[in-house]
Amino acid sequence: MTAAAPKRLLHLVRGAEPPAEAIALGDWIARSEGERWILADRGAPPIAAGPIDAAQLHDLIFAADGAITW
Repeated sequence: MTAAAPKRLLHLVRGAEPPAEAIALGDWIARSEGERWILADRGAPPIAAGPIDAAQLHDLIFAADGAITW
């Protein structure tokens, strides 16, 4: 039996930073800065890090195995 692939989570950070132990190396992080979202350069997200629009955020949510809002 082969091991299952690790789950990829998208952390949507709208307030205080989540605890470091809650974020796996392969997880993606998008932070809210007012009216825009900034995708962090970690976990090899499927789109380029930096400012993202609503459509890109939508795509990230559906590309991830789950999303957590902080």
